[in-house]
Amino acid sequence: MKTCYQQIELIETAESFILQGKNREADFDASSVKKISSQKLSAVLGSIELLAGFYLVVVKSSTPVATIDKVHTINSIGEVKIIPYYQKPVPTQHQADESRYLELLTTILNDGTFYFSYSYDATVSTQNWFKQASTLNVVGEKSDDHFLWNGFLTRDFTGKEAAQGWFVPTIRGFVETKEAKVEDKSFNLTILSRLGCKRVGTRYNMRGADFLGNVANFVETEQIIEYNNNFISFMQLRGSIPLLWTQKANIQYKPPTYLKKEGKSFEKHFDGVLPRYQNIAIVNLINQKGSEKVLADEYEVQYKSYPKNSDLKYIAFDFHNKCKSMNYSAISELTDQVEPSLKQHGYFQMNVSTGQILSEQTGIIRSNCIDCLDRTNVCQSIFAKIVLATQLTSLNVMPSSQKVADQKSLNYTFQNIWADNGDRISFIYAGTGAIKADFTRTGKRTLNGLLNDGINSATRYYLNNFKDGIKQDSVNLLLGKYAVKSNAKSPFEQENQSNVFFSVLKYGFFVSLFMVAASASKATTSGGLLNLLIYIALTVIIYFLLVKNGRKIVNNPCLTDPTEESTHSKQQ
Repeated sequence: MKTCYQQIELIETAESFILQGKNREADFDASSVKKISSQKLSAVLGSIELLAGFYLVVVKSSTPVATIDKVHTINSIGEVKIIPYYQKPVPTQHQADESRYLELLTTILNDGTFYFSYSYDATVSTQNWFKQASTLNVVGEKSDDHFLWNGFLTRDFTGKEAAQGWFVPTIRGFVETKEAKVEDKSFNLTILSRLGCKRVGTRYNMRGADFLGNVANFVETEQIIEYNNNFISFMQLRGSIPLLWTQKANIQYKPPTYLKKEGKSFEKHFDGVLPRYQNIAIVNLINQKGSEKVLADEYEVQYKSYPKNSDLKYIAFDFHNKCKSMNYSAISELTDQVEPSLKQHGYFQMNVSTGQILSEQTGIIRSNCIDCLDRTNVCQSIFAKIVLATQLTSLNVMPSSQKVADQKSLNYTFQNIWADNGDRISFIYAGTGAIKADFTRTGKRTLNGLLNDGINSATRYYLNNFKDGIKQDSVNLLLGKYAVKSNAKSPFEQENQSNVFFSVLKYGFFVSLFMVAASASKATTSGGLLNLLIYIALTVIIYFLLVKNGRKIVNNPCLTDPTEESTHSKQQ
């Protein structure tokens, strides 16, 4: 199997530019070309057409962060460059839009969440990769389009033999390898999370399922062990509740939930994922009371009426209620219900030296909370720790009488790599690190952790209301969910529909909050107390005005996906 081109040289001439790969037999001798300039590239992601013509999207720098099977290096994308070609004049009124498009693409691709490998296709689970690798001619030949983030960028080159090996299959998520130790024995521990790209975006802009059954925040996470000649992988899944529901940002801390009660999205979702994973244990961590109850009830109703529910197992665990007052020991009630499925599903194991597959994973745990972030992160790491202990015992690395927590060095490595993974998935979807991350990282809840949760919650509130529209635009442009049209009016004309009054109101709210905090310390006098009450009243009035006009004030996406808009219009 051929690897993708490495050590690429970009050569610019008076008439064109040339890409020259260095690690494989040269397709073209560029030694006689009269160069204007040349530069080294790490990889090529693809091409995109905007208003002025075409642009080549290339990786200028990357950093190795993980290894698979000790020979396949996975690289984190550092710097991406967008190079124009086949350009045409752009009318003055479109030049600002073109700059905006380029800025959106550059910002998302340079955010440190994208990965590629020259010799391994990270869009595919390791179990499927090792089963099909011998049949491939080149890396990326059979990428999984559920997780191929540069699929739109390479669409014009798919299937063309001359293009094979030039474009590295690229994922978004988290990848890292750490050395783990159990006394005098060491092994590589890798976490690889691949974020789906069928229904993707930011927290309040992308919830639930679409009419095809694709769900938001759909992530496969593999925990990989490499010890001596053993390669072992255990995979879990997270994904938004597969119902037609939305929760649009509107200034409120918890926007209202809109649910369309119908079973087609549920059916289509599980009809799609069951063939991939064979058997699924659903772990639903949302509240069974309050605003989340309507989703919890409908989720269970759809499960019970699903024709193939014999291949599903449904476990409802009200995380917040069971673990209130930081009583996280109550999670043992959940693990008691999940462990039979963990044993039934097993894990993938291969002898590296012989290539013999010793066992396969025949099912998966599909966890969700309302965001598929915080509660999900905690529980996925706990399930992974249970399986890790079983695996290390089978390898004679750790005694059967011990747990991972009994090995201080191993436990530290495990907790930190899982906490880093949780923070990354949370950053992509919500804009901050994970809440409850102190438990994942240390095994207990702390006062500092609670304070960090408060900061993250406040930051999320700000980002989700006033910044996420721009992030959603970046995603929609990169994945081709928005079509750039030169003969259409600017999509940015209606950006931030709020008028001057609403803009002043929005910033006045934060000023009034600051004044409340500042005057609180001076409330010991009658004059100080009066000022505090005035500022509190002003804050409340502004808040209610903001809420009433919330959808006009928040940062809404400009580059909308027609399919998504259709879904919302039918729901609401």
